[in-house]
Amino acid sequence: MFEYKNTKASVLFISVLLSIGCSLHQPKQQNSKSLEWRMESLEENSLNFKHQLLKQKKAIDKNSNQILQLQQKVGNLESKTVLLEQKISKLESNAQNSTLTTNSNIHDISSNKTNNISVSEQESNLTQSDNFLYQKGLSLILANKLKKGRTVLNNILKFYPKSKLVPNALYWIGESYYGEGKYAKSILTFKRIVNSYPTHYKASHALLKIAYAYAELGDKENAKFYLKILLQDYPKSDVVAKAKKKLKMLQ
Repeated sequence: MFEYKNTKASVLFISVLLSIGCSLHQPKQQNSKSLEWRMESLEENSLNFKHQLLKQKKAIDKNSNQILQLQQKVGNLESKTVLLEQKISKLESNAQNSTLTTNSNIHDISSNKTNNISVSEQESNLTQSDNFLYQKGLSLILANKLKKGRTVLNNILKFYPKSKLVPNALYWIGESYYGEGKYAKSILTFKRIVNSYPTHYKASHALLKIAYAYAELGDKENAKFYLKILLQDYPKSDVVAKAKKKLKMLQ
């Protein structure tokens, strides 16, 4: 009977020890599982972050390619614009030559019919005519009657293509377009002065207005480009101060 009690007590003691051991071991297992879960969570977050970075990089690369394509398209458009300007200039030159030939024929017929009028008198009348048109057109433009003034000045280009007033007429035609906000047309008109009459005093004025027009169109790079040409090629022009001031504003 005594042995049975001892045996029962021993079993009970061992059970208590095992229970204590299990309870001591359980927190370690829980801590281990918690740490493992955190590491997995961090790894998952890291992978998600890398994935997002990769997506952003692809998007940036795509945008960069699109920007490059747009730049190439702009370059192609600028090249086409230059070619169009050259074609327009050539067509205008041919038209002026044709008009000059027609006027010359008319003048010859008129001379045969009016032999009593001397050549000097005819030249005087011609000079008075282009001067009259210029003064009239200029007055209209300065009075802000831009379209009417432009129409009058265009008659100088049409009927007196060799007149010394052609560069001046072109300049004020360009000014009329500029005043109407037609900056592209004003640029093309001013460029005719620079290309055809580079030594005329209005050439530097035309360059200044070309720069102004590009600035109005939001094209600062072209605006600065033409201002620098003005300062380089016409350092003694009376518009140099304005060019420097505008260039400083665009920097």
